[in-house]
Amino acid sequence: MKLSDSKSYFGKHISFLLQIGAVLVLCGCTHVGTISHDNLRKTNDRNVLNTAQEVQTMQKCLDEIKAWGVEMVLLPAGNFQRGKCTVSVSSFAIGVTEVTQAQWKKVMGSNPSAFQGDDLPVENVTWEEAMAFCEYLNEKAGIDLPEGYHFSLPTEAQWEYACHAGRSGAFGGDSLPAMAWYQNNSGDTTHPVGTKMPNDWGLYDMHGNVNEWCYDWYAPLYPEVKEMSMERSDNAAMYEASYSGGKAITDPTGPAEGIWRVNRGGCWYDQHFECTATYRYFFSPNCHHDALGFRVALVPIK
Repeated sequence: MKLSDSKSYFGKHISFLLQIGAVLVLCGCTHVGTISHDNLRKTNDRNVLNTAQEVQTMQKCLDEIKAWGVEMVLLPAGNFQRGKCTVSVSSFAIGVTEVTQAQWKKVMGSNPSAFQGDDLPVENVTWEEAMAFCEYLNEKAGIDLPEGYHFSLPTEAQWEYACHAGRSGAFGGDSLPAMAWYQNNSGDTTHPVGTKMPNDWGLYDMHGNVNEWCYDWYAPLYPEVKEMSMERSDNAAMYEASYSGGKAITDPTGPAEGIWRVNRGGCWYDQHFECTATYRYFFSPNCHHDALGFRVALVPIK
């Protein structure tokens, strides 16, 4: 494992296609469809995109953030299984790639990354710094935000939903080596974003390259799982405990407070099982290291 020498490391633990008509923007090869109101509107009322005007506003926002160089894909509301827990997620948009160093410099000015290159994912950024990037987009970029939405880090549930891409297995595609830069193929470095195959929803580097900050505080050890090994790759028992003891839940945001923030996806030095859709990590929110970055999401305001 390589870490930036001067920074502290706090440890780590723990197909269906987009519905026809949804917006799909792919890094390096752009495919823009017409957002279908019927496809985004679900039988439940969790999805706030209830009118054609709201859908049009979302499209306008995605076009404006694309002009900033951040391409995003709009995901319909849906759910996924996490052990015994059914996790439902409202419609949101997420970056097609991890935030690059060029994008970071455009907003923040400097470049803290250990591995330098405009098309490489930015790393060595804290959770607070990643949130500051999102806040800039909300407040100073002049982007017309849809009502009830803002730019933020994805929640852990949103991230996992996007990573699974409609599948129930460990990966959002057929082959980890084809999708991810990880221990077996990275050459001990990060790589330009979007150079591996995307998952089934057109999202790149959800597995490997750099770990990605999520919004949530990391769930504490609940009594029923206190004896569980920290290195268990699935961590299903702890995850279910954090999600209301395994009951169905909608749009979870994690504990109200904590010590560590969640990050997901694995990185350039991780083994294959650490790059799955379910493997969980945590770091202190003020931690930097050279395999820790993020991607932006446009999400319902919490």
